[in-house]
Amino acid sequence: MKGFVLVNVRIGEAPSVVQQMRSFPEVQSADMVIGPYDVVAVIDVPNTKAMSELVNQKIHGTPGVDHTVTMLSIEG
Repeated sequence: MKGFVLVNVRIGEAPSVVQQMRSFPEVQSADMVIGPYDVVAVIDVPNTKAMSELVNQKIHGTPGVDHTVTMLSIEG
């Protein structure tokens, strides 16, 4: 199950958030971006329970993370 997590972080903390997110095995990529969000991550999880655990525990538990928006892919 592929998804995208859009992340807002506290000022100056995007590099450390990206580094931490890249260490999670479910995160295929995490990059700093310019726009309304600071980081975009591509994730791959087996089911919605795993997605919930990744986002609600690991990503939200990452120091510097302020807010996320999660989107599920409907293709591929």
